[in-house]
Amino acid sequence: MTRGGDRLKAAIGADRRACPICGWVGLRFSAYGRAQRRGDARCPRCSSAERHRLAYRLLAARLGAQACTLHVAPEPALRGWLEGISRRYVPIDLDRPGTIAMDLTALTLADASCSLVWCSHVLEHIPDDRRAIAEIARVLAPGGVAVIQVPIGGPTTLEDPAVVDPRERARLYWQEDHVRLYGLDLAERLAAAGLAASRLSVADLEASMVARERLSMPGCDDVFVCRRAL
Repeated sequence: MTRGGDRLKAAIGADRRACPICGWVGLRFSAYGRAQRRGDARCPRCSSAERHRLAYRLLAARLGAQACTLHVAPEPALRGWLEGISRRYVPIDLDRPGTIAMDLTALTLADASCSLVWCSHVLEHIPDDRRAIAEIARVLAPGGVAVIQVPIGGPTTLEDPAVVDPRERARLYWQEDHVRLYGLDLAERLAAAGLAASRLSVADLEASMVARERLSMPGCDDVFVCRRAL
C-alpha cells in the first residue's frame, strides 16, 4: 500500500477529495495556478498539484529503493518521498535555497552515477534542452530510471527561438518563461540521447481515483519513464 494511499478509498465518499502523497482528506483542494488559476487543484497540506499526485500514483508502486536520486528543481510535495526511498539524495537547482547549485546542461556528477533522475516541468524552460537531456542520459546508471514530465500540447513540439516576447510565449507555449511547447514527439528527442521512453498516462488509472484525487490537468496527463537504451 502506498503512503496515504489506497486506505483512503474506503474512508471517504465520492464527493470528497484525497491526496495520495500526504493522506489529506477534505471537501476540496485549494485554488492554484500561475498562468491560469484553477479551482480544486492544490493539496492544502503538502502543496501537491495535479501533476505531482499523478506522477506519485503512477510510480510509487513501481519505484523501489534507490542508490542515488537526482531531483531537478525539487518540488516540496515530492521531495520527502523521493528522499525517503534514496540512499543518496541530490536536489539541484540554479539558485533555490536548500538545493545544490547545479546547471542541468552541465551536471557536475559522474557518468552513470544516478539510479533515478526526476525532472518535472523543467525542460520547457531550457533553451538547449537537447544538452540537458544528454546530461540526464549521461548520469543515468544502467538499469536506472529517468522520470520526465513536461506540458504536452499535441503530437508535435512547437518551438521557435525567434519568439522572445513574454506575451507571445505565454500565448504559444502556455507560460511566459517557457521556450517551447512539447508534443508527444518528445520521445524522439529522448531516444536521440540514448533514452528509451515509455509513456504512462492518467488513462491508466481508475476514473473514480482520478476524480477523487484530482490527478488530471489539460496538457499534464502524461509521464515519460526512460531507461538507457541497450
